[in-house]
This record gives sequence, C-alpha cells and structure tokens, in this order.
Amino acid sequence: MVAFWGLSGSPARVRPRGGGPECEGVIEKNYRVVDESRAVPLRLRLVGPCEGVTVGAYVDVSLRALAGHDGGEPALVLAPEAAVVDLRGAPAVFVATAAEGVFQVRAITRGRTLGADVEILSGLRPGERICTTGAFLLKGEALRTGTAP
Repeated sequence: MVAFWGLSGSPARVRPRGGGPECEGVIEKNYRVVDESRAVPLRLRLVGPCEGVTVGAYVDVSLRALAGHDGGEPALVLAPEAAVVDLRGAPAVFVATAAEGVFQVRAITRGRTLGADVEILSGLRPGERICTTGAFLLKGEALRTGTAP
C-alpha cells in the first residue's frame, strides 16, 4: 500500500465540486489531526486563479505519494497498524503469495506511525499485497506451526 502524508510544499490538484476546470495548488499547512474517518485537514494555496473555487467551498484534491518535498524521492510504503504484528520481538507482516489464501511471513523495519498507518522502511516493496485484517490469526498459526522467523 502506498499512501500520502501531506507534506508542506507538496503539489496538489484541486477540482471544484460545483464544476469547473482542475487547478494547481500547493500544501501550505498540514494540521496532522486524524480522526476515525482517517481524514487529515490540509490548507492549500492555489497557484493562479481557479474558476469555481470560493472561500469555504468544498473541493476534491489529488495528491502524489512522495516522501520528499522535491518529488525526487521514492513513495512512502505504509501499512495499516493492524497488519503489523510482533513475532518473537520483531515486527512482521504477512505478504500474499501467488496461491490464493497463502501468506508468507516477512520481517520489516518500522518507521514513523502516521495516523492509523505505519511507515515501512524495509522488508516490503510498493505494490506488494499484505494481510490487513486478521493478521493476528496468521501470527498464531505461524507460531503454532513453527514457520515464524
């Protein structure tokens, strides 16, 4: 899973909900308040005029998943907190294999906790599928069968 954690200075594309052309913007402030909806309030600065956007209006915003401000760094790899389990003192996730319903234990290195997600520094590549629900059941099975690292 690749996700975005709104960094100040990052580019954004803004589309007015009432209609109108898409506009360019930049994240000016990230309030870093995450509620149960996993919404993160951001303040955007529009670059130039944006037809259809008024003060207080709702807009749809598209953001790029970048680790750095300049756009040259790789995307962050994030996993839901519930997908990361502790196996014998080390963090791990269960990566889906080609066989339906079969998962492989993979040791990972945790980074920052970003809301309900955990940054994965190593052990997981962007695009790999992991178990996000019921990882604790797979953990029990891995410990029981001796397949845990």
